[in-house]
Amino acid sequence: MLSGGSSVFQIMNINPNTSAATRPRVKPGIFALCIFASVLSWSANAQQPGLFEYEASYAVRLDELELGTSHRKVTFNDNVYTSVHTVKPNSLAVMFGEKPYQQTSQFTIYESSVFMLESKLEGKDSNPSAVFDWDNSKIVLGNGNSVVLDSKQYLDFEGWMASLQAIDVEQIADTPFFIVQSNKIQEYQYVSVKAALYNVEGTDVDSWLVEMRRVDKENEGFRVWIVSQYRSIPVKIQRFKKGKELTFSIQSLRWLN
Repeated sequence: MLSGGSSVFQIMNINPNTSAATRPRVKPGIFALCIFASVLSWSANAQQPGLFEYEASYAVRLDELELGTSHRKVTFNDNVYTSVHTVKPNSLAVMFGEKPYQQTSQFTIYESSVFMLESKLEGKDSNPSAVFDWDNSKIVLGNGNSVVLDSKQYLDFEGWMASLQAIDVEQIADTPFFIVQSNKIQEYQYVSVKAALYNVEGTDVDSWLVEMRRVDKENEGFRVWIVSQYRSIPVKIQRFKKGKELTFSIQSLRWLN
């Protein structure tokens, strides 16, 4: 959803310099099998979801230029979360060649950790999806390549934001993790978690500002503002890259549960 090239909205896409298929991985062994068995056991007995269901709309800006809106809906059914994020460019963005697109992510949560199931991107020239195959301890990317599921954390962008809701942000570690999108994968690391004020309808409220950056490019990354009174959903998301800032600021919010 979220980079490279001349496309304006695509400044948010992950664009690694190396192929995910050629990146070295730890042999899966027993780790992924144990995790998968634990997730299955939890799913069979789960009673309550770990996150709140909601839908929210966001204003999209590139620096000070308005580019359109986006809509995110998170639902919970049969022990699986589905997050659907739809981006709708305005007429100005359309002049730059932008088209509406949609990111659909499915994941489950076990002991405050997010485990991805599928990540699908629709509306681009191709519609690739990444499937997280826990049975066989691998991620099948949109280009057909596969990546071993080892002890590292693999998320897409929607799954990453969900992980911020599922954990105590004050306990975030600086352990690197990987963002997967379609046929791309890139390593990121948290660089700061700090208290900050966020303005809600003219009133400053307490929030957490979480920042992560690409391991290989420190001038590229994301900042997310989380407000506890909004049940820790992201109220502002900012992608910085090549001196530009693409910002999603919440406009409306409705709880579904």
